[in-house]
Amino acid sequence: MQLTEHDKKLWNAMAVLCDQFLNREIDLQSLVSGLQGRLDAGDFRDKELRDRWYSFWLPLEIRNATGERDWSPDAAREVAALRSYIYDRLNADASPRAEQAAVGDHGSAIRPTPA
Repeated sequence: MQLTEHDKKLWNAMAVLCDQFLNREIDLQSLVSGLQGRLDAGDFRDKELRDRWYSFWLPLEIRNATGERDWSPDAAREVAALRSYIYDRLNADASPRAEQAAVGDHGSAIRPTPA
């Protein structure tokens, strides 16, 4: 299933939230609620996509629900994994032309820019 332009913006916003947490600019509670809000704002009808997203988000929600608020190495690993999934999904959803434009001089994919 291809993401709509609106959904791509939401996924990019999720990646930005992950980066903000990893850079210690926001706390875990802000991250978890921001991610959930963006997922709710989208029209993600693909069950596999939603299930996979929740598999990354749920451990973060559990940390948040048990009172963890600050950056920790374990939370950072979980957020980095979610961020990687988000970028992988955005890259997989790119059109062939966009994928060609996103390949750098060394043949590595360039991450999309935050919206």
